[in-house]
Amino acid sequence: MLVTRQRLNILAAVCATTIATAAPALADAINGDWCNGTATMHIDFPGTIRIPSGKQITGECWRHACRYTVPAGDKDAGSPVLLRLIDELTMEFYQSAASIDASQAGERGEGITATGPAVTWKRCQPVS
Repeated sequence: MLVTRQRLNILAAVCATTIATAAPALADAINGDWCNGTATMHIDFPGTIRIPSGKQITGECWRHACRYTVPAGDKDAGSPVLLRLIDELTMEFYQSAASIDASQAGERGEGITATGPAVTWKRCQPVS
């Protein structure tokens, strides 16, 4: 009986430790809410994007990247934008990039390249 009680105590301790150290699930896709200072953006795969101006547009999206053209009436209208997931919590935003090449884009957005300055965006809240 003592052995059984010791095993139960060990099992309870392991369970408690597992629960206490569990982290929230992280996303493996560019979907969700993104923030940069006071600017926000929301992406719904496969291509609905609420851009920083508040307009909802349609872009071309893959699992880890999106691209769109800035709509008329917005600053820099007509310029290309590339959004690229760096990790679960970080995205690069290329606006008016000197070059965006999606011709080699894979299903997840790998192979998309951009040149020019990138601005780092963070998830507004971790995805659960």
